[in-house]
Amino acid sequence: MRTKALADFESAGDDDADGAVSVKLDLPGHVVIGERRYAGTTLYRATAEGLWFRGDVEVPGGDVHITLRGMTRIHCRVVRSLGTHFVAVPVNGDEMRRMAGEVLMAARAQADAARRRHERVVPRNPATSVTPNGGVALPAEVIDISVSGAAIRMAQRPPVGAVVMIGRHEARVVRHLPEGFAAEFSRALPLVTPEIEL
Repeated sequence: MRTKALADFESAGDDDADGAVSVKLDLPGHVVIGERRYAGTTLYRATAEGLWFRGDVEVPGGDVHITLRGMTRIHCRVVRSLGTHFVAVPVNGDEMRRMAGEVLMAARAQADAARRRHERVVPRNPATSVTPNGGVALPAEVIDISVSGAAIRMAQRPPVGAVVMIGRHEARVVRHLPEGFAAEFSRALPLVTPEIEL
């Protein structure tokens, strides 16, 4: 059962009106409490106050060691605790700088993964055509493609939001690229391999 205190704890790290930075994450790992007590934990937010975790067990105040997937083990001090949620800060400046860099890299990787929901493939034959709604087919090249969208190289870029045909597939232009545009297919493709031809 969620309590008002827990809801306040979770929301306290949102961006502040004064412009404080708050990065949302989802990094699993474990925390070592005391000598040998291991518990699962997840880093879900990083703020100026510290690193925000939720876990399997209650973590009391004091010193702990935290290891997150893909990161080095770090000595932290729990500065705030409420049930299975806690805020911790690295105990020394070098570890704080190292952890900040690693968390920033992880946040960027998660943001990139969220933007690119599917693996992209470079087709062996990039030649295709793009037909603007009600227009004439224009020559183009596929830069890369996934089941959900494609990056297209062509001189004339349709406006963002325009519906076009890329080969035989309907798509919507989602952003412009230096050499063309990125589009999201109206219907996901069943499979994408380097042999695909649009």
